Amino acid sequence: MPSDMVLPLCEKVRIATIQDLERIATVAAAGFFHSPTFKYQRRYHAKYPDDTLLSYKSEYRDSILDPDCVVLVAEDDVKDHEGLHVYDALRSAVAYKPASSLDSRGQII
Repeated sequence: MPSDMVLPLCEKVRIATIQDLERIATVAAAGFFHSPTFKYQRRYHAKYPDDTLLSYKSEYRDSILDPDCVVLVAEDDVKDHEGLHVYDALRSAVAYKPASSLDSRGQII
């Protein structure tokens, strides 16, 4: 990102860091599951949920490290029982990170 670039201030939205990757991958897998193209892009998501998460993690890592890209995250309050709202295979993934690690303000991405 150019050093002279000024981003507008948005409450609870910030530039992603490498430390956000595990949560970004979880949110992407859970959210994009409902996309009409997910079943074609992630054909074996049910059989290999960890591969799905690692694929998203790799894609977003590349984007975060790319100086021509900006990855944003939205922070929110923790929702109880978040894991009940993701697809079954994702819940069984070793790399699945439900809302459990809060920042100092009690927020999570």
